[in-house]
Amino acid sequence: DTRRQVPAYLDGIVDQVAGDPPVPITVWRAVAADDPHPTAPGRLTPWLARRLVATYTQPGGVVVDLDADPPLRHAATAGGRGYLPVTRPADLAGLDDSGDVDLITMRWPRPEPAPATAIVDLFHACRLVLGRRGHTAVIVNPPPGIAYLEFGHELVPAAAQAGMGYLQHIIAV
Repeated sequence: DTRRQVPAYLDGIVDQVAGDPPVPITVWRAVAADDPHPTAPGRLTPWLARRLVATYTQPGGVVVDLDADPPLRHAATAGGRGYLPVTRPADLAGLDDSGDVDLITMRWPRPEPAPATAIVDLFHACRLVLGRRGHTAVIVNPPPGIAYLEFGHELVPAAAQAGMGYLQHIIAV
């Protein structure tokens, strides 16, 4: 067997979905090399916001932002995309007629802890709102002392239960 072997405790969590192929890992710069105004650690930088919008949306599409990030709003509107800040995940249900949603972004962990069933419901709502080629970007920023894997163990299975696929890891440095 020439397939890469993944320890059972990491299968489907770190860099491989159930079965093959492995989920690719991509490294993006979080800031421009000449950025005179670095953003505080853990915040979405203007550079990263522009990259998300350029990569995962089309002009005329809509970006839904569950965290009202100013850099994301600016990147979306400057790029000819619609921008909808949603302050409560429950409000996603009202976006059925918002146009072609290309991208939904959310930070993780959320400000309010949620049980596993609520996480599945959140991803299900995202899937229903997204356009045919839409993406949900979960921006994981673990608090000090907590590893990414602790969030991966809850996010990846919840997204799968909601019928979403796992496209890739993006590491911003």
